[in-house]
Amino acid sequence: MDYIEVLVGVISALISSIVLIWWGMRICKKDITIKHNVDPYSWFMIHTIVYFITITLMLIVDMIQANSEVIKEMPVGIIGAMILFVQKGGLIILVMLVSSWIYNRYIKINEFSYFIIRYPWIKKIFFSLICISLGGLYLIEIQKRNNCNILSDDYSFIAVWIISFIQIWIGFGMRFYERGEFKMRFSEWKKRMKSIEELKYFLICILSMFVIPIMTVVYYVVKGKIPERAINIIHFLFLGISFGAIVLILVIFFWNLRHNPNNCISKRRLNNCLNNLFNNKKIQVDYYEGVKYCIVKKSSCIALTASIDNVILDKDVQFDDEYRERLEQLLDLFEGEYTFEKYTEEDIRKNIEMDLSKFATDRKDILKEGWSKVYEVCEQKEKEK
Repeated sequence: MDYIEVLVGVISALISSIVLIWWGMRICKKDITIKHNVDPYSWFMIHTIVYFITITLMLIVDMIQANSEVIKEMPVGIIGAMILFVQKGGLIILVMLVSSWIYNRYIKINEFSYFIIRYPWIKKIFFSLICISLGGLYLIEIQKRNNCNILSDDYSFIAVWIISFIQIWIGFGMRFYERGEFKMRFSEWKKRMKSIEELKYFLICILSMFVIPIMTVVYYVVKGKIPERAINIIHFLFLGISFGAIVLILVIFFWNLRHNPNNCISKRRLNNCLNNLFNNKKIQVDYYEGVKYCIVKKSSCIALTASIDNVILDKDVQFDDEYRERLEQLLDLFEGEYTFEKYTEEDIRKNIEMDLSKFATDRKDILKEGWSKVYEVCEQKEKEK
């Protein structure tokens, strides 16, 4: 290892962090667009980042497992069971859980939920590809050691990845369709594929899954012909990109935690804001389930203002006037005043929470209704083809 290799890793970490943070903040800050539109670059970024992070987590699991194998004896108990769990590759469960959570976050942020609803097995295909490719990488490395004993510990991770692959498709939620039902579902899928637009989105999604796994497998195959220094540079480059991906995840996670907290966190933060307000702080600003609010303490009352991010409707979808009117009303600034003469402190707390909760619920309902309308239009187009 020399300074050039380390420098490559540092530079790649900085560049990837800056680029991915910019991309993530751009997604987080953009207006909500109710439209059936799948960005191919976002699909590629999602699959690339999740794949890189999964490999990074697997390298960490490898190190933990290698260190745990030093322990040969342990009495029956919780600690012993945990070490046995680690030695037998059980940490892969945590890897898949973390990777799946990251995948779900990206899908939600990029407004791909609709596409996933229509093709729920896309996620299964992606994680199946991860299992197959990582199992293949272990097999390539083992073959280089000329180890032909399949019962040796070297092959244990391959077995674990194969088991993970099988469990993705066979689990407690699996359904066995009868022949007629399967034909009906396959027929529905074929109708969707007749739409050129839908076929384009589908192919973009599937092809973006294969780019990085194929490049990784090719690299491992030809690695023996690459100079050692170049290999070290590639490794540091990979670590730098993985670092950038992790930074992006943290940025998106804390952005969502700040701007779109769940109901429990929203209530707790609202309670803290009101406590500060009644302890002579004049103004408090925070978020309640995606609704930005500002509470101001005046001499005679508590004033509340609330608003939501802008919502853009698809021009190709004919939303009825009643829906557009309700959306415009929701986009208007909400204002409320709670006088000290009319309300006690406890009543003010309850009323503010009720008003914000209703505003947040209306926001969710109107977005859900808008997406439902887009889905109906897509379904209608499919029936007409």
